[in-house]
Amino acid sequence: MPKLQVNHQELTYCPKNQDNCFGAVFSYTPERINEQKLGNLYIVGQITDQANNQASYFLNLIASIIKREYYSTKHNNASQALESALHKANLALADLLENNGESQWLKNLNLLAAAYSTNKIYLANTNNARALLIRKNQIAEIITNAQNKSSHPLKTFSNIAIGKIEKNDILILTTPWLLNNFSREEIKKFSCENNLSKLSQQIKKYIKPEQSLALNILKITSNDSAHAKTSAKQTKTNKSDRVIKQEKINLENLIDFSLLKKHPKNINNQIFLKKKKAKKSFKIKPDLKQTAFRAMGFIAAWFSSMSLVKKIIATSISAFLISLIIVLPLLHFQNKGLEKILIQQVQLLESAQEKERRAEAVLIFNDKTGAANLLKQSKELLNQVFNLENQHKELKKNKKIQEQISNLEQVIAKQYNKIDGITQIQDINSIAVNADLENITGIGQKFYTFKENVTALESEQTIILLGKDLDLVIFDPKNNNKLKTNAKLPFKNSENIAELANYKSYVYLLDKEENQIFKCPRILSGFGACVEWLTPETQKLLDQPVSMAIDGEIYVLEKNGKIKKFLRGKLQEFEFDKPLKEIQKPIKIFTSLDLAYIYILEPSQNRVLVYTKDGELKSQYKNEKFSNAKDIWVGPNDKKTYLLADTEVLIFNNNFK
Repeated sequence: MPKLQVNHQELTYCPKNQDNCFGAVFSYTPERINEQKLGNLYIVGQITDQANNQASYFLNLIASIIKREYYSTKHNNASQALESALHKANLALADLLENNGESQWLKNLNLLAAAYSTNKIYLANTNNARALLIRKNQIAEIITNAQNKSSHPLKTFSNIAIGKIEKNDILILTTPWLLNNFSREEIKKFSCENNLSKLSQQIKKYIKPEQSLALNILKITSNDSAHAKTSAKQTKTNKSDRVIKQEKINLENLIDFSLLKKHPKNINNQIFLKKKKAKKSFKIKPDLKQTAFRAMGFIAAWFSSMSLVKKIIATSISAFLISLIIVLPLLHFQNKGLEKILIQQVQLLESAQEKERRAEAVLIFNDKTGAANLLKQSKELLNQVFNLENQHKELKKNKKIQEQISNLEQVIAKQYNKIDGITQIQDINSIAVNADLENITGIGQKFYTFKENVTALESEQTIILLGKDLDLVIFDPKNNNKLKTNAKLPFKNSENIAELANYKSYVYLLDKEENQIFKCPRILSGFGACVEWLTPETQKLLDQPVSMAIDGEIYVLEKNGKIKKFLRGKLQEFEFDKPLKEIQKPIKIFTSLDLAYIYILEPSQNRVLVYTKDGELKSQYKNEKFSNAKDIWVGPNDKKTYLLADTEVLIFNNNFK
């Protein structure tokens, strides 16, 4: 068979001043080597009676869902890929309706998806989207109005048509306006003449302001001239070619229509196949019972004439035959019970898989709470599967089911990571440092580590240290010298100070024992008198503070994982997203005026949480090495994060999207 290729021409029409219609064409080709086997994907769509922005959003959303699932790595062929993609689109449409509260737009959705791979075309449509085939000067409609008996969105796409494609075929994928306003002969003429501009002029002439159109014309060609000559010689005896020469194309020879619901998941086939085999293998035949009874009667007749040794042997044989009659039905009964448990296991697993798929669809609309609830339900169903397996060890012998369970566990974990924005950091650079260092800070692109509490004054290119002798020391990294300032600090123990931070010309110190923040002004000779920044009333609002960061407002991190924001000494309203695994033992918070995000270090859960300054959880970075982290600093423009661990500084890039 020659290697065919597809050339396509696209045309969309919707007046610029239109507010209630929209049409779109999407054409996708494989982007990676492993996608080549799946071929090309084409989608034409239209939504009427909707505002332009909504229609555009819905069409692009549906197309992106179909494309993403179609080209996922788990599919081996185009048929399987398109079926899975349409199933995912149905789930998304169902959740879209549930969230949107309006079903009218779904009735006005005309959409057709076509996959082309290995000289075959796979088509599926909804409502009035249509497909025509032009072959050897004949034109036929190969997929017509979708006749879905159910209006349920989960059954929006329910049919797939499959057909073989030949050289010089022309496929026309279109929304309904074209066939409603042009005859098939006119369409054939424009398409065969390759005159899309003339067709466009005719459309503009007849289309009304309230109407729209999406059209994709696929032309099948071949560069295999040698094969073409061979094929030409064979056409005289080829039966299918004789059918093509008839007045109309024989669609029964060309297209095979198959319902999606006729393709159950492999897991069902595997389980029920095993169930039938098991039932057959444990069936007790009536003639087996009769034979056993006859044997027992024969042995009893001879029993009295036998010697003692022979009687013992005969008794043993009789006991064995009786045990067969009793034990075999019991085995059969036990197997029937196991069948019911197998069915229960499959049903639970299918329900868990469906919950996970719905969670994925809900996430498309950024409903993290809804997705988390569905994943929780999926895990609960999966736990019921595990309970069954613990009670019936035989269930673990089914490798196919165990593979499905393992895959589902991995998918659920990935979905949770997606909800929480978790990124497993793999590419980490490390620089060795002394083990007795506790704090890290930086100026520009350079970082510095110290045993003392520190904060960097970017404006002066200096670093402020809190000495053990209750003094603020200015360190000049350029000249590598320290200057004592003899600052008058209003506390007696430097170990009570959990954090140093600065803003403009002030240094702030957090006293974790007194629940107080001290403010020290920078002056020419060093630092002026430090004052209490919190009033007695606001002091009471703090509960075991552990760290502090400043960007004009002061963020105080508490031992319980809460963040409290203050401005001019007063508590501000501040809500931040809670991750699925709540913050339990945080040790550091970091931000600055020049950074866009707030960073929280929690070594107990091997993570760094990243928040926007509005409290939205942006990301979570995780790595096992974070368990030894002591302090955090983030470089300019949020590009890199630096963690001080036991004997090294860990450096990684922040990949914000």
